[in-house]
Amino acid sequence: MSISPNSIASQLRAREVIGDFAKLFLTHLDCDGCTRLVSILLDNLGIEHNIYSGIIYETKNKLNTFPLHYWIITGQGIIFDFKSEKWLGVTFEYVTYQNIMLLDKSKFMECMSPFAIGVLMICGRFGDNKNGIFINKKKIEAENGNGIS
Repeated sequence: MSISPNSIASQLRAREVIGDFAKLFLTHLDCDGCTRLVSILLDNLGIEHNIYSGIIYETKNKLNTFPLHYWIITGQGIIFDFKSEKWLGVTFEYVTYQNIMLLDKSKFMECMSPFAIGVLMICGRFGDNKNGIFINKKKIEAENGNGIS
């Protein structure tokens, strides 16, 4: 039995693994660059997703707002937002998204440099064995105990 890349279980596991990757390798990027790179990873894993922009504010203490933010939501409704904590000081569980706009993915991705894509593909293909961070499909399949078809 294989697990679809668009199952909730696969997407939650992908968010966990990509989140670890983002903490190690994407700290220098803001939300737009991180969203672009995560979108490429999701495409490589076969996970359907859309890119959004809007205003975010934190709901835990209701102190902070950020006027322009980018994030991803998969077809199963799983949020990939690894930069809200940078702007608001809280993780996405405590974020409210407003004035949401669905972006045209191809236009949003146009300004990705070939160099950045190459670096991401090298990191994604070979992973970081020391820290156990892998973004390749075979590693996710192995960790799920089943294949992703």
